[in-house]
Amino acid sequence: MPEEKYKLNQVSVRLKLSEETPLYSTEQINSPRRAIDVMKDMMRQLDREYVCIVNLDNGNRPINFNIVSIGSINASLVTMRELLKSSILSNAASLIMLHSHPSYRTEKPVPSKEDNITTLNVMMATDLMGITLQDHVVVSGGSGSIYSYRTELKDKFSVEGLQEIIGLTKAAPVLAEEQAVYEPHDTEVTDLGPKRVIEPRESENQPAESSEIVDSFRAETEKKFNIIGGMDSGKIEAYIKDTAEKIFSDYGIEAETTEVIITGSRCRSLEMNGSDLDIVLEYKGEEPKEVVAAVLNDEKSVIGGVRVDIIPLQKDKDESLEKYLLKEMEKLREAEKDFAERKAVEKFSERPKLGKNRPKRKEERSSLREKLRVRKAAYDVNSRQKKITDQHHKTERSV
Repeated sequence: MPEEKYKLNQVSVRLKLSEETPLYSTEQINSPRRAIDVMKDMMRQLDREYVCIVNLDNGNRPINFNIVSIGSINASLVTMRELLKSSILSNAASLIMLHSHPSYRTEKPVPSKEDNITTLNVMMATDLMGITLQDHVVVSGGSGSIYSYRTELKDKFSVEGLQEIIGLTKAAPVLAEEQAVYEPHDTEVTDLGPKRVIEPRESENQPAESSEIVDSFRAETEKKFNIIGGMDSGKIEAYIKDTAEKIFSDYGIEAETTEVIITGSRCRSLEMNGSDLDIVLEYKGEEPKEVVAAVLNDEKSVIGGVRVDIIPLQKDKDESLEKYLLKEMEKLREAEKDFAERKAVEKFSERPKLGKNRPKRKEERSSLREKLRVRKAAYDVNSRQKKITDQHHKTERSV
């Protein structure tokens, strides 16, 4: 009799939960321990650090799992915002966090100081959200051996216990968005303020303001752009930037969107029926432009019935966005000339034609009606006269 297989569905977070490739088991996945067993078999084979979440319902039964982050061989980036998305959308009562250590091949993995800091942050964040952190499990590469925080720390698996282990007495560390949370480093943990989880800090190196070329190009677009799907050019650019960041996160692509700007015929109201909405997306990162283009356009985004075509521009690798827009301005000037000439030809072709088919002027139409009226009156007189004459002839013949 063949073994019956049970599955644990995988979900990813974009605008909503969507099912992806499930993990299968020959035993029912109806407990946290079974979920960990299934997950560790998958994670021990990975060559990079993965951060995963298993969501559990009120009965402590697994609902699904979500891959939150894919990093390098010894580091992975994670933020509370991304980590809790699937749990909130799944209406989870609790969760288990897992991450892999590919470098550990045989021995039992040992959590780093950064692992402890991350566990503390997750515990405080889940407490605030009303979700329980059941466990944080570190999976060893190759052997699949695990380190369970709940099992190993026992009564110290708490905010106070983790603070004591880390060496904090008054404060909990803050998980910055750019922090490589599993990569060992020498940063000392100090008193970082009240015991709370705050939003990721903004980068100290804020990007410089957009150049005059970019500002001028965008301002002209705002004046001439035809609204699509109820959104003006600014809202569409903000939407595409947000969507691109979600896609980069979901696919584990290390890229940062620096600028998004609408180009092409639609930025100057020169579009033809069926033309795409062209959007240039400038990004920083080592990911090849061809890969970024394929990922961004894989979902075939449509706004208000108009297909979106995203054109990536790799910062510091390709030509600058300013140079790209200067070339685009030249093309648009030529397109505007062609558009104006085409409109002039169409307007000329719609003018009344000379000759027999030329429409009559008002006075001409009045004169024609008068002529017809006179002609009809004359016809009526002649007709009556003819009838009288015919009647006379009949009378004379009868006499």
